[in-house]
Amino acid sequence: MCCGKSMSSEVDIKKEFSEIKKMLKQKHPSPKLSNLVLQLYAQNKEKVIEILAHALESKNDYMRRNAVQMLGEIADERVIEILAKALDDPLWIVRYMAIEALGKIKIDRAVEILTKALNDNDKDIRSTAVEAIGRIGNERAVEILAKILDDSSSDVHLEAVWALKGIQNERVVEILAKALDDSNRCVRREAVDALMAIGGDRVVKILAKAIDDSDEYIRCAAVHALGLVGGNQAIEILAKALNGSDVKVCCAAVRALGHIKNKRAINLMIKAINHTNADVRIAAIEVLGVLGRTGNKRAINTIAKALYDRDIDVRRTAMQVLREIGGDRAVKILAKALPHINPDAQISAVEILSEIGTKKAVKTLVKALNDNDWKFRLGIVDALGKIKDETVVKILTKVLASDKNAEVRLRSVRLLEKIGDARAVKSLVKALFSDSDAWVRRAAVEALWKIKGESVIEIIAKALNDNNASVRQTVVETLEKTKNERSVEILLKALDDVEAPVRCAAVRALGKIGGKRVAEILRKFLFDIHEDVRRAAAKVLKEINQ
Repeated sequence: MCCGKSMSSEVDIKKEFSEIKKMLKQKHPSPKLSNLVLQLYAQNKEKVIEILAHALESKNDYMRRNAVQMLGEIADERVIEILAKALDDPLWIVRYMAIEALGKIKIDRAVEILTKALNDNDKDIRSTAVEAIGRIGNERAVEILAKILDDSSSDVHLEAVWALKGIQNERVVEILAKALDDSNRCVRREAVDALMAIGGDRVVKILAKAIDDSDEYIRCAAVHALGLVGGNQAIEILAKALNGSDVKVCCAAVRALGHIKNKRAINLMIKAINHTNADVRIAAIEVLGVLGRTGNKRAINTIAKALYDRDIDVRRTAMQVLREIGGDRAVKILAKALPHINPDAQISAVEILSEIGTKKAVKTLVKALNDNDWKFRLGIVDALGKIKDETVVKILTKVLASDKNAEVRLRSVRLLEKIGDARAVKSLVKALFSDSDAWVRRAAVEALWKIKGESVIEIIAKALNDNNASVRQTVVETLEKTKNERSVEILLKALDDVEAPVRCAAVRALGKIGGKRVAEILRKFLFDIHEDVRRAAAKVLKEINQ
C-alpha cells in the first residue's frame, strides 16, 4: 500500500516538472509557474536548478527569459553562477532580469558578478547593475559604487549616488563628497540629498562647500540640508550664507534656520527681518510665523513690526501670518496697528479680525468705527456682518442711527436684513421715517418685510406718504408679495399717486392679485395721462381676462 502511494507521488512530481518545462516556453506564462517552481524547489532543489539552468541554454527567447525570472524568485546562493552566465545572454531582458535577481542575493560573490555588468554596452543594463549593487549594500558594494563614478555615462553616476543613499557607511560620505564635483548637476543634487540623509558634523563641512556651487538649486539644497542636519556648526555656516549677496541662498538660509529653532537660530531669523531684500524679509516672516503659532512672543512681536514695512508684499505676508496665528494674540497686535498702518493693510486687518471673530476682535472693530474715512468704516461694517456674535445686531443698529455717511447706513440695513434678527425692527422703523437718504429708507422697507413679513404691513403702508417716489414704489413692490385684503386696499390708494412709476407699480401689483373688482378699477387707467401707466393697465387687464 505504501509502495503504491510512493510511486504515485513520484509520477505526480515528474508530471509537475514536465509542466514547468512546458510553461517556461510560453510567451505569457501562467502565474502558476512561480508557485510550482517554489513548491518543487522546497522538495528537490537540485532538480529545479538543473531544469532552469538547462532552460537558459535554450534558443527560445521566452524560455530563457522565464527561466531567469524563476531563478530570481528562488534568490538562493546556489543559483549565483547560473545567473552569472545569463549576463552574457544576447537578449537584454534576460541580462536585466539576471541583474535584478543577483541584487536579491546579498553576498560578496553577487557583487563581483554584477561588476561584470558594469561593462555592458547598454547603459540601462549598467544602471540596473548599479542599483542592484546598491541594494546589496555591503563594504565591497560601496567600493564598486565609488569606482562607478568614473563611468563615462552621467546616468550611471546618478544611479551610483541613488544607490549610496540607502547605505550607512563612513566611506559613503567620502564618495558623495567626490560626487559634488561631478559635471552633471543632477548627480550633484542627489549627492546633496544623500548627505542630508546621513547627517553629522562631517557632512556639514562638505555641504558648506556646496553653497558655492554654480547651480542655484544645489546652493539652496545644500543650505536646506544644513538646516535639517542642524547643530552649532551648521548654524554658523547659515549665518554666513545669510550675509551673502545671493538672495535665493539667503532665503533658503532663513528657512533652514527655521528647522533648527534654537535660541541662536531664532536670533538670526529675527535679524533677517531687517534684511535689505524684501524676499528675505518675507522668508523670515513666514518662518517666524511657525514659531508664532506655538505662542513664541519674540516671533509674534517681530511679525508685528513687519506690518509697517516699506514693501507692500512684506506687509501682506505679515498680515497673512497673523491670520494663521489667529486668536486674541493676533487681535492685540492688529488693534494696536490698525490706526497707523497703510490703507491696504487696514483692509486686510479688518478682514482678519472678522475671521477671528472673538469678543476682543469685535471690540477692536467697533472702536475703528470712529475713523474719519467712510470707506474704511464701510469695510468695518461688512466685517462685523460676517461675525456671528449676539452683539453685532446692536452695533449695526447704532451705526444705522448715527453714522454720517449714507453708504455706511445703507450697508448696515442690508446686513440687518441678512441677519434677520427681530431686535433690529425698532431701528429699521426709525430709519424708514427719519433717515435723510431715500436709498436707506427703501432698504428699511425691504428689511422690515424680510424680518417680520405681513405683520409690518401697516407700518410700511405709512411710507406711502414719503416725499420720495422711489420709496413709495418700493412699498408698492413689497406689498405685491401678499394677497390679503388690507394689501389690496393700500395698493388701491397707491393708484392715486402723483408719480407715474408708483402708479405703474400699483397696477402691476394689483394685476397679480386679479379678480373682477381689480379689473373694474384698472379699466379707468387705460386712459391715464402717462403712457407707461396705460400700457401697464392694458397688459394686466389682458392677463386677467385670459
